[in-house]
Amino acid sequence: MNQTNPKKMKILDDQEAFYFHTSIGNYTGHKAHSLKEFEHELFKVDLESLEFHLFREDFENWIRFSLKEEALAKKVEALRKQEVTGKLLRNWLYTHIRQHRKILNKPCKSSATSKATLKNKNFRQRAPAHSS
Repeated sequence: MNQTNPKKMKILDDQEAFYFHTSIGNYTGHKAHSLKEFEHELFKVDLESLEFHLFREDFENWIRFSLKEEALAKKVEALRKQEVTGKLLRNWLYTHIRQHRKILNKPCKSSATSKATLKNKNFRQRAPAHSS
């Protein structure tokens, strides 16, 4: 039996949502409550906003502390340290967030199912060949 990965369902309330700005106090009107929304907003906001947030460490902190996605936060941190800007920044964020979401959307196998699958595989490997 497959179970939904609980992380893929992470949708934050307005208080924890990510609000895109171009500078301090200049809200763009765009926000994201989840990685899925964040991915969609990447192409709606100006590059100036993406660069502003990347270099302030806003993306990695939101991903790390609000979404609890440490692996993705570390990738964004590495991107920041490389000082990527412009369209390359937008494309990198889109690609890696989309890839991360695909991993989260994969169904989890329950431990009972995994044990049964393993048992069946072991049985097939040990089953003697029948001769005719």
